[in-house]
Amino acid sequence: MPQKSDDVVIGVDFGTLSGRAVVVCARGPAELGTAVHPYVHAVVQGTLPATGKQLPPDWALQIPTVDRIAGPGLSTMGGRVS
Repeated sequence: MPQKSDDVVIGVDFGTLSGRAVVVCARGPAELGTAVHPYVHAVVQGTLPATGKQLPPDWALQIPTVDRIAGPGLSTMGGRVS
């Protein structure tokens, strides 16, 4: 387990149906935490969930919430992020 003074690297991947995060120690191969968060609305096609506004033809969106994706992985550092 890295010391409190060790630097960490945070990787976030915004996929089609979910977001994923990983927190690793920058000095060595230590994985400190991971998280996967499925998007509530999956792939949004047709209309926006909150407003019902019609999307243009051939459009698709995701509505990620970054804190829900990275939060569980970051909590392994005791909430200390700089």
